[in-house]
Amino acid sequence: MVSPQKRFRLIVVAAMLFSVFIHCALVLIIPHRLATASPEFQENARAICSTLALAGLLTSMYWTTLKMPRAPDSSRFNTELIIALALSEISSLAGLFLFFIRHNAQEFWPFAIGSFLAQMLFILPRVMRRDD
Repeated sequence: MVSPQKRFRLIVVAAMLFSVFIHCALVLIIPHRLATASPEFQENARAICSTLALAGLLTSMYWTTLKMPRAPDSSRFNTELIIALALSEISSLAGLFLFFIRHNAQEFWPFAIGSFLAQMLFILPRVMRRDD
């Protein structure tokens, strides 16, 4: 039987994964013929979003590998878990913002995949290992 703490953690991880899928659905549903920004702004936005996504993913991985395992109790572990998930979510949000600016769905997918992989490969295994 799954403990209440583990059930809570799995629900939180599932909610964050679901939000990445919501971002994907928005990219597929929203028409690509919206007003576009200037090319200079688009290139600046691409550089900023890419940097922000990379920083979010790397920080999430750091947080997951160094902070979460050291949490002394379940309350602190839950806090570290939510922070790690939020940091991984930055990538998907940056990709969604870039999609709204550049109207190119192909540029969104690497951001969403990065967020999804960080949550599945780094965060979820630590949640599954924790028994309290």
